[in-house]
Amino acid sequence: MSYATQGTIQVKLLSPTGGTDALKAFVTPVQDYHVKHGDKDYTILIGQNGDKVAEEARACTAEKEYDVQDYLKDALTRAASRGTTVEVEIEVVPGKPAKAGATPSPDTYKIVAVKMPATPKTLTGRTP
Repeated sequence: MSYATQGTIQVKLLSPTGGTDALKAFVTPVQDYHVKHGDKDYTILIGQNGDKVAEEARACTAEKEYDVQDYLKDALTRAASRGTTVEVEIEVVPGKPAKAGATPSPDTYKIVAVKMPATPKTLTGRTP
Protein backbone atom coordinates (compact mmCIF):
# COMPACT_ATOMS: atom_id res chain seq x y z
CA MET A 1 0.00 0.00 0.00
CA SER A 2 1.13 3.56 -0.64
CA TYR A 3 1.25 6.33 1.93
CA ALA A 4 2.01 10.04 1.68
CA THR A 5 3.60 12.59 3.97
CA GLN A 6 4.98 16.10 3.59
CA GLY A 7 8.13 17.69 4.93
CA THR A 8 11.74 18.44 4.19
CA ILE A 9 14.17 15.70 3.22
CA GLN A 10 17.56 14.82 4.58
CA VAL A 11 19.70 12.28 2.77
CA LYS A 12 22.50 10.06 3.99
CA LEU A 13 25.05 8.66 1.55
CA LEU A 14 26.12 5.24 2.79
CA SER A 15 28.63 4.24 0.10
CA PRO A 16 31.01 6.29 -2.06
CA THR A 17 30.50 3.82 -4.92
CA GLY A 18 26.77 4.53 -5.10
CA GLY A 19 25.37 1.00 -4.91
CA THR A 20 21.61 0.47 -4.96
CA ASP A 21 21.30 0.92 -1.21
CA ALA A 22 23.84 3.76 -1.03
CA LEU A 23 21.33 6.51 -0.22
CA LYS A 24 18.76 6.65 2.57
CA ALA A 25 16.29 9.48 3.13
CA PHE A 26 14.76 10.93 6.27
CA VAL A 27 11.65 13.11 6.41
CA THR A 28 11.25 16.03 8.81
CA PRO A 29 7.48 16.44 8.60
CA VAL A 30 5.56 19.69 8.38
CA GLN A 31 3.34 20.35 11.38
CA ASP A 32 0.27 18.65 9.85
CA TYR A 33 2.17 15.35 9.56
CA HIS A 34 3.95 15.46 12.94
CA VAL A 35 2.88 13.97 16.28
CA LYS A 36 4.72 14.01 19.58
CA HIS A 37 3.94 11.35 22.18
CA GLY A 38 5.85 11.61 25.42
CA ASP A 39 9.41 12.39 24.39
CA LYS A 40 9.21 10.71 20.94
CA ASP A 41 8.50 12.43 17.63
CA TYR A 42 6.56 10.63 14.88
CA THR A 43 5.87 11.20 11.21
CA ILE A 44 2.33 10.43 10.09
CA LEU A 45 1.90 8.56 6.80
CA ILE A 46 -1.57 8.89 5.23
CA GLY A 47 -2.84 5.96 3.18
CA GLN A 48 -3.34 6.56 -0.55
CA ASN A 49 -5.66 4.69 -2.87
CA GLY A 50 -4.99 6.15 -6.29
CA ASP A 51 -5.83 9.86 -6.04
CA LYS A 52 -8.04 9.32 -2.99
CA VAL A 53 -7.11 9.32 0.68
CA ALA A 54 -7.56 5.85 2.15
CA GLU A 55 -8.97 5.32 5.64
CA GLU A 56 -5.62 4.14 6.93
CA ALA A 57 -2.58 5.81 8.44
CA ARG A 58 0.72 4.77 9.98
CA ALA A 59 3.08 6.49 12.37
CA CYS A 60 6.84 6.06 12.05
CA THR A 61 9.48 7.38 14.41
CA ALA A 62 11.01 10.62 13.17
CA GLU A 63 14.36 8.83 12.83
CA LYS A 64 12.94 6.33 10.31
CA GLU A 65 15.20 5.74 7.29
CA TYR A 66 13.46 5.27 3.95
CA ASP A 67 14.87 3.45 0.94
CA VAL A 68 14.74 5.50 -2.26
CA GLN A 69 13.96 4.44 -5.84
CA ASP A 70 17.12 4.96 -7.91
CA TYR A 71 15.50 7.44 -10.30
CA LEU A 72 14.54 9.74 -7.37
CA LYS A 73 17.96 9.96 -5.69
CA ASP A 74 19.13 13.08 -7.56
CA ALA A 75 15.81 14.90 -7.08
CA LEU A 76 15.69 14.14 -3.36
CA THR A 77 19.32 15.17 -2.92
CA ARG A 78 18.59 18.53 -4.62
CA ALA A 79 15.45 19.02 -2.50
CA ALA A 80 17.46 18.26 0.63
CA SER A 81 20.20 20.73 -0.26
CA ARG A 82 17.62 23.48 -0.89
CA GLY A 83 15.35 22.72 2.07
CA THR A 84 12.36 22.36 -0.26
CA THR A 85 9.17 21.05 1.31
CA VAL A 86 8.11 17.98 -0.65
CA GLU A 87 5.34 15.43 -0.63
CA VAL A 88 6.63 11.88 -0.88
CA GLU A 89 4.78 8.70 -1.70
CA ILE A 90 6.06 5.76 0.30
CA GLU A 91 5.37 2.17 -0.68
CA VAL A 92 5.11 -0.12 2.33
CA VAL A 93 5.66 -3.83 1.78
CA PRO A 94 4.61 -5.90 4.80
CA GLY A 95 7.28 -8.11 6.31
CA LYS A 96 6.92 -11.86 6.49
CA PRO A 97 5.52 -13.42 9.65
CA ALA A 98 7.91 -15.35 11.84
CA LYS A 99 8.22 -19.07 11.44
CA ALA A 100 8.57 -21.17 14.56
CA GLY A 101 11.47 -19.88 16.64
CA ALA A 102 12.42 -17.09 14.21
CA THR A 103 11.86 -13.35 14.28
CA PRO A 104 9.53 -11.81 11.68
CA SER A 105 11.03 -9.72 8.89
CA PRO A 106 10.21 -6.02 9.23
CA ASP A 107 8.06 -4.02 6.83
CA THR A 108 10.06 -2.22 4.13
CA TYR A 109 9.48 1.44 3.32
CA LYS A 110 10.58 2.94 -0.02
CA ILE A 111 10.04 6.42 -1.45
CA VAL A 112 8.57 5.81 -4.91
CA ALA A 113 7.36 9.29 -5.93
CA VAL A 114 8.01 12.90 -5.01
CA LYS A 115 6.06 16.10 -5.57
CA MET A 116 7.96 19.39 -5.36
CA PRO A 117 6.94 21.70 -3.87
CA ALA A 118 4.30 20.07 -1.72
CA THR A 119 0.77 21.42 -2.08
CA PRO A 120 -1.21 21.47 1.15
CA LYS A 121 -4.50 19.54 0.92
CA THR A 122 -7.62 19.69 2.99
CA LEU A 123 -9.06 16.54 4.51
CA THR A 124 -11.27 16.17 1.44
CA GLY A 125 -8.16 15.91 -0.73
CA ARG A 126 -8.80 19.20 -2.52
CA THR A 127 -6.25 21.99 -2.70
CA PRO A 128 -7.46 24.97 -0.60
